[in-house]
Amino acid sequence: MGDGSLDRRFGDLRSLMQSPRPGPEWSEALLRLLLSARDESPGAFDATWSPYLASFNELWASLPVALSDEAVAALSLDGDLSSIASVLPYARYALSFEGVMLTHARLDLALETARSLSLDSLSIDGVKLDSRRVGALAELSGEASPRAMTVRNTNLGRLYLSELGSSGLFESIESLDLESSEFSDRALVALMGSGHLPSLRELNLEANAVSDEGFGALVSMERAPLLRDVNLSRCPLTPSAMKHWTDEPGHWTGLDLSSTLVGEEGVLSVARSRRTASLTSLKLSNVTQHVNSPFAALVVSDHVRALKQLDVSSNGLGRVFVDALSASYSLRSLEELDLGGNRVDSEGLESILSSPAARHLTSLKLGGCPIGPDELHVIAAAMPEMNLTRLTTGGRDPVSADTLRMLSHTPGFERLRYLNLSGKIMDSAGVVALVESDRMALDALFLTGRGLDDDGSAALRGAGFASLAHEPGMWSRRGPSRNLE
Repeated sequence: MGDGSLDRRFGDLRSLMQSPRPGPEWSEALLRLLLSARDESPGAFDATWSPYLASFNELWASLPVALSDEAVAALSLDGDLSSIASVLPYARYALSFEGVMLTHARLDLALETARSLSLDSLSIDGVKLDSRRVGALAELSGEASPRAMTVRNTNLGRLYLSELGSSGLFESIESLDLESSEFSDRALVALMGSGHLPSLRELNLEANAVSDEGFGALVSMERAPLLRDVNLSRCPLTPSAMKHWTDEPGHWTGLDLSSTLVGEEGVLSVARSRRTASLTSLKLSNVTQHVNSPFAALVVSDHVRALKQLDVSSNGLGRVFVDALSASYSLRSLEELDLGGNRVDSEGLESILSSPAARHLTSLKLGGCPIGPDELHVIAAAMPEMNLTRLTTGGRDPVSADTLRMLSHTPGFERLRYLNLSGKIMDSAGVVALVESDRMALDALFLTGRGLDDDGSAALRGAGFASLAHEPGMWSRRGPSRNLE
């Protein structure tokens, strides 16, 4: 490589390092540039590029790299993905195998790459596994072992798991995501019982066949002494599962039982148990329909005083629950509240927003609540005394530009970073009223409605927003993200 070419490439590197770093696309561009530069001029790379790269210490703690069919081919260059490790030897990687079309041959190549990298996290999504590939996963133990692992939409739960559990792979794993991976009670017990899990803090078993027996095994698990956050949403748990949620003090801080069959008995068990007292996050979305009393008992229970996040959405809850929530002094630590899909009207909302439970709220979701056209006026009246940073509004009654102007000029609006106004925009003047406010500091805005015509879209772009192609209606000023809402 000539000096001029080297200078141009180094200029490209500087530009890349100074640009936004949204994810795998940025990493792929960086790695392709580094690999080609190192291959063409190893001496110049070691003398100039390596010291410059080493100065970005914070960036290399978890560098996202996605390996799909296309990315494997794009990054492999000469077919040797292990060369990635040699250009950034101090980096740790967030490595993901994306796409259901990832062939076994390329999966083998990707797993070989994983063994050559220092992993912060590993994600496998939508890939059919077999015993050979499970064995390859087991070989990731040791220095290459990731801190977090995601194995979603696979058949892992149907495979022989003792090799994984006893390999040492899980010794350093703090977060394990096994969503939709065909885990039964037996498979869960086999996996968790085959090896010590000294670092495991978060376990996601959403949409698996884990039922009452598996829940009991998790609650009493001694092999994961640090386990704190458990997601069992969309698992076939019944009210009988909650007999394992005994009245003994517990150590879990997060529990998600959404879309299970625990019903009103399960909610009452949670409300009455001292084990609940350690929870800071509780999700009970869609577990009953129009049965208020168990949830009313929950929100006034002495055992929910530590809760910072509560999700009771899609339970058809009405006035009895709203009155109990509004009168509760047990939820004064609450920061995030999801009431979406319940029968909360404007009077009920006003009562909730003036209650002790709303004092420290930073996130409020009301999507699907039939609040009525005065909803934004009720919210605006409470906003100056609140610390809301995220708001999802309720009913779909269109609102005027004057109402949106009133909201966006209300003291406290400047604290909002995410706002969902789906269906409420009546005309482009409403969009203009929002974005022209001196208090407008939103990073993300979700909008649908007639106001999103060419003039409304132009106003958003003029304020620095860009529409996200993968999520119609979402406008962001921070680039692509999967966690905007």
